[in-house]
Amino acid sequence: MIKPGDIRAIADAVAFVKDYVPANNLWKRLNAQYEVGTKQGARFSLAAADHKYLRDLVRNEYGFDLLKERPLDGELDRMSLAQKTRSEKLSGEEVSRDIILVGSGCGVLSLPEGDFTLPTGAVLQLQASALHGAEQVLLVENLSPMYHLQHYLWPAGMSQIPMIFRGSPQYSPAAVAKALAGVSRVICFPDFDPQGLLNSFCTDKADGLVIPTKKARSELIYRRLDKPHDFTRQVEARDWLRKQRLGLEYVSDLLASETGFSQESMVGLDLQVADIV
Repeated sequence: MIKPGDIRAIADAVAFVKDYVPANNLWKRLNAQYEVGTKQGARFSLAAADHKYLRDLVRNEYGFDLLKERPLDGELDRMSLAQKTRSEKLSGEEVSRDIILVGSGCGVLSLPEGDFTLPTGAVLQLQASALHGAEQVLLVENLSPMYHLQHYLWPAGMSQIPMIFRGSPQYSPAAVAKALAGVSRVICFPDFDPQGLLNSFCTDKADGLVIPTKKARSELIYRRLDKPHDFTRQVEARDWLRKQRLGLEYVSDLLASETGFSQESMVGLDLQVADIV
């Protein structure tokens, strides 16, 4: 059987009437399974009969003609390809390629296309384009807070805006970048440590930060819920902050305290919106 991953190479060989193809694993397998091509040193030669046979194989297995249709040229997604061929897997794309994770701090998720009510602890998986047109969003650094957004004491006005997870191997950062491209303003909610601040300062369209208030930071230190080991490890981020952002009071305070605070530890404590310039 012709594998979905074989189609592009076969399409090029047939469409461009190639006389020779490399003797790589693909063409060795096609030669062994279908007797396509004649081995000549480090390559296979393809005759007119081989081109026709390959064309017929693809037409029989996937339902399109390589010389009349090139469904892969338009970078179609799986849903689109399923309307044109017998295999949506021809796209080669990850199903989650454009999926983002979005939640709400108040239980009502307001998106350009309408409002959605979310139970406590629930989030939505949406296409990146679902945020296009939003005036502002909150970009959340860690995954676990996404399932506890309604437990945070958000600054005034923050709980009503869409909250999007920054991304991970499970949720593509590239999809998040696509989503933010259609948003006017980004507020970042990071870990309050050197790396979290650096990541936020370097985020496109970032216009502010949600951070624990000074009183909340003192409370976390008093309760021994701060993370001095993370501060110690983040040498490059500390150096960058000292060179670039010492004019900000909360940056100077963080560097002087020589500790950090995770997003998870901030639940139930006062938060504030801080400027980044």
